[in-house]
Formats: sequence, C-alpha cells, structure tokens
Amino acid sequence: MPSLIEGFLNLSGTAIPVLRLDRLFGLPEQPIELYTPLIVLRGTAVPAAILVYGIDDVITFSASAFAPLNGGHSFNGCAESVVNLGDRSVHVLSMSRLILEQERLCLQQCQAAEQQRIKRLAEVIA
Repeated sequence: MPSLIEGFLNLSGTAIPVLRLDRLFGLPEQPIELYTPLIVLRGTAVPAAILVYGIDDVITFSASAFAPLNGGHSFNGCAESVVNLGDRSVHVLSMSRLILEQERLCLQQCQAAEQQRIKRLAEVIA
C-alpha cells in the first residue's frame, strides 16, 4: 500500500481510503487517537477521507470568496485557490491535483481490492 494511505474506512459498505497529508507533504507524523477526525471527500474521482488533527470551524463561502492561485505556488498545483479569513489566508487544495496520476491508479487498485474484501466479509456474515 502507498505510504500516504493509513488504511480504509468501511462507510456503509464502501471502501474509502484514509489519506495522511503529513506523509504526503513530508511533515512530522502525528499520532492517531480515538477521536482523530476524518474529512470525507465527496464528488471526487477517487472517494477519500483525509486524516486531520483538528477542526477549528466549518465555514461556508460564496464562489466569489475564492481567489485563484498561480499553479507554480504548490506541488503539482494542488493549492488551487485561497480564501481570506480576516487576518489569515486559507489555501484550498484540489483532490484531483493532490496526488499524482501513478498514485491515483495505485489508490484505485487498493480501493478495489479492499472493496472485494468488504463484499466477501458481508457474504460470510449474511
């Protein structure tokens, strides 16, 4: 399994890979605890959950609040826009650019294998 995958979440019978951005970005690894939050991404090519170490707030923005970023400011252009929150700026990441195509293919293969495992387990239980 690629190092950025922590494991899989069985979400209503669907295998959702749990990704570690600390490993992806080469940051110091944080310990996972019982209540470590996950952000489940919907509407992406590869459904995924991002392991996070805290959530300060959930905020809704209008489309006009997002200012585009020059693609050269982040790896593979993964930071696609910025939103200003008073005195700080928050970079918005693009899941489609966050991982490389080779990583995406590997992730899809791992997800398919895990999905088969969930299916077999459901058959045994039934």
